[in-house]
Amino acid sequence: MIITSGRFKGVPIFAPPGMDVRPTLAKTRQAVFNILRPYINEFPVVDIFSGTGALGFEALSNGASFAYFLDITNGDYIAKNGAKLRLDGSSFRFIKGDYAAGIDILAAQHVKAGIIFADPPYNRGFVKSLLRTKALDGILAPGGIFAAEIHEFEKNEAVESLTGWSIMKAKQYGETWVVLFVKSEA
Repeated sequence: MIITSGRFKGVPIFAPPGMDVRPTLAKTRQAVFNILRPYINEFPVVDIFSGTGALGFEALSNGASFAYFLDITNGDYIAKNGAKLRLDGSSFRFIKGDYAAGIDILAAQHVKAGIIFADPPYNRGFVKSLLRTKALDGILAPGGIFAAEIHEFEKNEAVESLTGWSIMKAKQYGETWVVLFVKSEA
């Protein structure tokens, strides 16, 4: 597994053996960042269900000011990958726990993210749930993007339940869809 673009392009990062996590494929990450690169700005990014941290580290590689990683496990891989990229605590922070609790922590700290990534376990309704939570909206900066990776089986269900969101772009990669959501104009 490698960083596909930006200042850390080509640097390998650690991923746990086995199927504990399902990292976003390099080809998919590269395509996503080709779209998102112009939107990376002075705001931090949030990587929910971060696993190895590939999405957040890719964002840092492409100029994000800071990355927050939220995951119930895998903090050791975030730390190892940060060290591998020679990043310190001034560039990223790992928050261990349930995604909802992590979002609440960020909201309490008045974090505003330019891009929020979510690559949750497939077919469990996490993206639909995130789109319905007010807390997610609370940590997204005005004009920010919610970038979700979702399995084709649950994409339609999530999209049909949109309230207050619109789709900026949706692209399919095999069984996976990457959907970029923005807040709808009121």
